[in-house]
Amino acid sequence: MANAQLINRSDLSKEPDYNCTDDAVSPVQACALNEEEKEPKQKIVKAYFTNLEGEPLEKITKEKEIYLVIETENMSGEEVIINLPAHYGDFKYEGELITEDKVLKLSVGGSTEKIKLEVVPRRKKSVNSQTDNTNSDSNASTPTEEQDETQEEEKKDRELKRIVFKRKDILWGKIIGSQVGVDVGEADLYGHWWVEIDGKEAYGWWPDGQVSFKKTIQGVDGILNWGDDQDPHLGDSGNEEFSPVIDADDPRTTDEIIACIRNFANSYAATHPKWSYPARGNMGNCHTFQEDMIKHCNINRKGTVTHKDAKGKTTSTNTAKNVVEVND
Repeated sequence: MANAQLINRSDLSKEPDYNCTDDAVSPVQACALNEEEKEPKQKIVKAYFTNLEGEPLEKITKEKEIYLVIETENMSGEEVIINLPAHYGDFKYEGELITEDKVLKLSVGGSTEKIKLEVVPRRKKSVNSQTDNTNSDSNASTPTEEQDETQEEEKKDRELKRIVFKRKDILWGKIIGSQVGVDVGEADLYGHWWVEIDGKEAYGWWPDGQVSFKKTIQGVDGILNWGDDQDPHLGDSGNEEFSPVIDADDPRTTDEIIACIRNFANSYAATHPKWSYPARGNMGNCHTFQEDMIKHCNINRKGTVTHKDAKGKTTSTNTAKNVVEVND
């Protein structure tokens, strides 16, 4: 391991001179030498960062410890000052924070030196790391992106858990059986789609009264919530359930989206006074009611989707990425 120590900048006899700017530095390559330095007797070949397995890093992200690697030629026994001008406060060496006033002094023992550094998580920061030294030889640059959980959540899309869309399957086999005299019990043959808010408010589109198979196709008058204040299935489980996801840059609050849902539900009869399956023209049903609501309120992305099969087995799938759950 490298023979290094952390010293006060004030202990330096003078500030080092550099032969290239920070902008000239690439992740794992040294600065180009000046014309008169093409054949130096002593030089630092390059300086770069690696993980603990020795793999060069283009970005420092989740690593807790890294190596600063210094490759030299003909410098055994020399002392080099390592400066991290754009990375103050991001690393510790032997438990002590590297700052503008604290720099690393390396006693070169061989052609390759490794200095183990502890990575300090930084809040709301994305910077390029620069590594400079006193011998006018090389800089190492590796972008680092260390952010706290709060900043990461600010970038995530939001899954609105106060709103849950529920869908019961249509039981086609039992519907057909009921038409030929088969006793199908009290099963909800035609299924239902509805939306719940906070688990105590629900909206769905219904036929106004009981319907036969013939009336289902022909169509009848439609009505919100089968004439009740809340959808009759409020609190029931669906074969499919999900909450909507909105983009991270969508300025709307959950309450504003809930207001859109309520306004849509209470005005649906004006555009779809009839109920039928399948829907057509101004005839809607619980499926089109929910689908049109999702489009109207621009909440057409699904978060985690829960599926329940005919035997009651439940599974969950999630295709939404970079999403945070929102419960307010």
